Amino acid sequence: MKGKQIVALIVAAVVFVTVGAANVLVQLEAEKERATFELDSGYEEYVETMFTAFGGEEMDYKSQMPYEPFVAVIPVEGTIQDTGSDKYISSRTGYDHQGTLEYIDALMENEDNRAILLYEETPGGTIIDADELYLKLMDYKKTTGRPVYAYMHSYAYSGGYYIAMAADSIYANRNATTGSIGVIMSTYDLNGLYEKLGIKPINITSGENKAMFSGDEQQTQEQIKIYQDIVDEGYDQFLSIVEQGRGMTEEQIKPYADGSVFSAQRAKELGLIDEVVNTYDDAQKQIAGKVGNQEILFSNMPVPHGNLLKSLFLKAKELIPKSDSQVLEELTKLEDKGLMYYAEP
Repeated sequence: MKGKQIVALIVAAVVFVTVGAANVLVQLEAEKERATFELDSGYEEYVETMFTAFGGEEMDYKSQMPYEPFVAVIPVEGTIQDTGSDKYISSRTGYDHQGTLEYIDALMENEDNRAILLYEETPGGTIIDADELYLKLMDYKKTTGRPVYAYMHSYAYSGGYYIAMAADSIYANRNATTGSIGVIMSTYDLNGLYEKLGIKPINITSGENKAMFSGDEQQTQEQIKIYQDIVDEGYDQFLSIVEQGRGMTEEQIKPYADGSVFSAQRAKELGLIDEVVNTYDDAQKQIAGKVGNQEILFSNMPVPHGNLLKSLFLKAKELIPKSDSQVLEELTKLEDKGLMYYAEP
């Protein structure tokens, strides 16, 4: 093919994408002006319809796996929380909880898979989702008899350390930090904001504790103790998981399980991890030796298929102005983060 023909094809492709993007934005602008347009529900249905129209498909993890022996690399990057699989975007922007669980299920049925390597860069997450991932990894080990390894890149706190307890060996970059063994439950006191806005919340409840921790009422000592007991239960569960994962007693762990974080070297000295490595490649080489194949393939978890137009449909949601009521609604959703194995990085 001649040079001029190649240039013409490139120009045509750019024009096609530009026109397509413009059409998408024009249509979204028209949708915005519709009085019946619902941002949180109607728009998602609209995106789903357009995604299907452009040939979108659900991720089939089985068909995306190598046809040779491999170690599956699973990224745990960002908060460990089930926010739904983002099947519209062609590149992963954070941790995909449901996708990760489905991928591990598919690995259990794949005879070419030899092990799992968790690549961690996470502040932790919700107790329920961290525990669900941990249990799925333990199920993988029990069902297949294959090992799980963990590599901590720059940090793996709280829930990130929790899921590493499923690993047969834990590696950490020499500049990484880890730990933060503990539980946190956060909320916001919005009384001052409501007063400035002239808003007076009214809670009609069936009992005096029904509206506790709502953010618009002062908490009593009894109510605080109720949540403290729940936090303590989550903490005891964390300690138990570390005991099992590291082969340590509660007496050995508890002095360091106060939420403190540690350097990789200090974590190794305390028995919280196994190896400190210079690079991710060094960890892979050690794992390859344990798997018994120095040339084994390290295969990253597949990313959901997507294209530019699908990305535009989803991202264009950010262009639509929000009403005051929508902003306030989103703010009130921040009141209760729930029970977390989490630490700010």
